[in-house]
Amino acid sequence: MDFGSWRELEAWETDRLLQQATFCRVAFADGVQPYLLPMACRAEKTPGGGWLFRLTSRRYGMKMQYLEANRRVALEFERQTPEGVESVVAFGLVRFHLPPAEGGKAEWKVEPFQISGRYYGK
Repeated sequence: MDFGSWRELEAWETDRLLQQATFCRVAFADGVQPYLLPMACRAEKTPGGGWLFRLTSRRYGMKMQYLEANRRVALEFERQTPEGVESVVAFGLVRFHLPPAEGGKAEWKVEPFQISGRYYGK
């Protein structure tokens, strides 16, 4: 597909995409090597009109190693349309709650400090 044009998403378009999203791509950086992976995610509108993203993960593995070095992440959400692609990128800081037992899952909360959306079309 040739996406020859793009435009900024309207606020309602960004909200629609985030409300419907169940997965995102999460980008991590440790200062040397970036790391990207898909994860299940739930987006919630906050009472103040912002967003909160909730993810869960095992408390071990490469993503946790990256988060120990740098808790800043980028989340990317996308939606295919008949004429193109909508994409939203959110930059934020991960806060997570570790379970008491080894091997349990950690709940992540990402409060974004920046969100932007674009539509790429023909």
